[in-house]
Amino acid sequence: MAEQSQSAFHSLFGIDKAQGWDYQLENEPVLNLVYEYRHKFYLAGKPGGWAIEAIPSVGGWLGNLLTQGQIGGTLRMGFNIPDDYGPTMVRCMGHVPPPPNGDKPGTVYDWGFSIYGGGIANLVLRDITLDGNTFRDSPSVDKKFFVPAAGVGISIGSRKFLTSFTYFFWGKEFEGQEDYSKFGAIAFSWFF
Repeated sequence: MAEQSQSAFHSLFGIDKAQGWDYQLENEPVLNLVYEYRHKFYLAGKPGGWAIEAIPSVGGWLGNLLTQGQIGGTLRMGFNIPDDYGPTMVRCMGHVPPPPNGDKPGTVYDWGFSIYGGGIANLVLRDITLDGNTFRDSPSVDKKFFVPAAGVGISIGSRKFLTSFTYFFWGKEFEGQEDYSKFGAIAFSWFF
């Protein structure tokens, strides 16, 4: 009932009727496997104090929603940086959750912060949002196979919570796309 709901809302507030409903993808079950490997290197400083970390990553998606490989990394610096694997630009969702028992030995501060920046290179073989439905005819566009992305941000948190803001620059994904995408993401995590 999304089309009817949107049409009623537009009518109620005098907004022009949406014209894109005839170009939507058809419903389709999605099966996707995702793998990502990250490794953390301390470049300077130490856990629990001032530090600089490099976090390279490699991964991929395999399925009818998205099939792609990616490689990238993040550089972050700060004070009492959380014992996690940093912000993720793969799914644009803030931070990768910390490992269990993430308290660092010898940590005397309950809070910390970091600033970070990084990038990834995506090799996209299939993207349902660009290629269209898998098993039936649907709208599609000519996608780009190489899609770079980058992000910068800041995080502040303690042993109980982490909040972050990341601003992303996402490369052009299809032929004729006028400009790359820019957007921000705010994430708030509570650990229990």
